[in-house]
Formats: sequence, structure tokens, C-alpha cells
Amino acid sequence: MGSNVFLVAAYEYDGAGLAANGEWAAAASRYELALDLARRTRALLTLEAELLAGLARSQLGLGELERARATAEEAVRTAIARGTPVFEVDAQLALAEARLAVDGEATRPEIEAALRRCSELIEQTGARLYTPQVHERRAALADLAGDAAEAGRERREAHRRYTEMGATGHAERIAREQGS
Repeated sequence: MGSNVFLVAAYEYDGAGLAANGEWAAAASRYELALDLARRTRALLTLEAELLAGLARSQLGLGELERARATAEEAVRTAIARGTPVFEVDAQLALAEARLAVDGEATRPEIEAALRRCSELIEQTGARLYTPQVHERRAALADLAGDAAEAGRERREAHRRYTEMGATGHAERIAREQGS
């Protein structure tokens, strides 16, 4: 259609699809285009935190770990400032992922706090589609601590939640990771 609203959305969706295929550089480029357009024109600016979270994940995929953490931190600040709690869940998840990748066990309390905040926001908003992702991040944190039993429990719960919501691709991925 050519409107800025549709262009921001199109760049975001394209970025998400590219990221799902592991095309991190192209995904990052699309998220940057969406962010730039949203900020310049204020079209869909309410998505800013979500766009930043997607950009942070793309930066992680590119191995730009410090940059990804900074972008994820900006996503959280933006979600809070804009009062977009559902997008804050996504931002907190991206921040947990970035801290896991950059600092690992050294920032365990901060990662746990981010995941607790996710759970609070999910309960508050009803955005349950993020619940399995919280369990996946908890499993990754347990892996870092060498707690295989806890990691297994969290992955089984993520698998159960993905299965319940019909996210079969994610459920199959978890099953493959568990070797079942």
C-alpha cells in the first residue's frame, strides 16, 4: 500500500522471517529499517520495543554480543517508557538471551529477575504465547549452572506449552534438542 504503517509492519515481518531462517544480517537490516521509519514518521512507534528486541536477537545471531545486550536494554527501557507491557515481555526475553550469551552465569540474578518480570507481565496481560520461551530461557540458565535435571524439567514444560498452543515446529525443535 505504500503507507508508513504498512511499511514498518512489512519490515518487521520480513525481519522476523529472515531471523527464523538464520539470515541474521538481512534480519538486522529489516529491523533497522522498521525502527528508522517508525521513529522518523511515528508510524507504529508503539512497536519500538518489539522492533528493538528483534534487532537485539539478530545482533546475537551475528555474534555482536555487547551490541545485542545494549539494544535489548534499550528495548526494555523503551517498553517501560511507552507503557507497552506485552512488548516488555519480548524485550525482557531478549535481554535475558543477551545476558546469557554475554555474561552467562555472572549475571544470573539479573537474568532471573528478567524472567520473573516476564512471568509477572504474562500474568498481568494474558500474553501466554511467551510462556514457553520463558521456560526455554530458564532451561538455558540451568544448563549454565550445570543443573541438567532442572534444565530438562524446564524444556519439558516448554515443550508441553508449545504443544498445547499448536506451535508444532517449536515443540519438535525442543524434542530434537532433548534427543527424544
